[in-house]
Amino acid sequence: MTFHLGENLRAYRLQKGLTQEQVSDVFGVSPQAISRWENNSAYPDVTLLPGIAMYFDVSLDTLLGMDKLRDADAVNEIHRRVHTLASEQRYAEAATLIKDSLKRYPNNSGLLIELCEVLSQTDNTDEVIAISERVLKQSDISMKARSTITANLIFLYLRTDRKQEAELLLQTLPHVWESREMLKAELCNSKEYDTALKATIKQLLCFCYSKIEACSTRQYGVPPSYIQLGMEVDANADTETLIDAIRDYLIR
Repeated sequence: MTFHLGENLRAYRLQKGLTQEQVSDVFGVSPQAISRWENNSAYPDVTLLPGIAMYFDVSLDTLLGMDKLRDADAVNEIHRRVHTLASEQRYAEAATLIKDSLKRYPNNSGLLIELCEVLSQTDNTDEVIAISERVLKQSDISMKARSTITANLIFLYLRTDRKQEAELLLQTLPHVWESREMLKAELCNSKEYDTALKATIKQLLCFCYSKIEACSTRQYGVPPSYIQLGMEVDANADTETLIDAIRDYLIR
């Protein structure tokens, strides 16, 4: 469990316009102790916590960041429910759940990204394009989330005959050889590398095979479900079958 005590202490101190020396005088500790509290390399004695909370006029839960932890747990549960609904293709229900959740957690980038992915499976194209473009302007989203929403938006641009914008957006995505899957084996030592590389190749074969199998049902401008739900790889899939199918597709 990660507490937010240090960052909260620093924020409350700065709100009051106090230096670490001034706060140290109040609680009878050294300025170095306040510095360690704020960078989370040490924590106040538990007996000091109620006094610190009273001094900054916040609850003990707020001081420790328990409200943030509870919010994070709640948001994770929302994501789990959304993924369940999406896997059952209940997109309207998933969108309603996210929109209701955003009333409690406004501008939560994770929920906004989920909303974009869910709405992409519906006819609300203009709405989801506007939300996607808004999310991409935010600075607090992870690199992975940015790539996901970018990939999703490319399909939406294609759906609305904005191919040039889709092509420009495509150029902002990383090359396949810079992807997580391609680099994973590089984290392994010499003994593990061979096994990890084979797993990577098997994963790529399964992905290519699934794309070939889905050719007959592909819809232009519709994001594949794996963009939101991820790609499941059958580790037991027969390698020769995968290679033969890919070879046949390439030469036909």
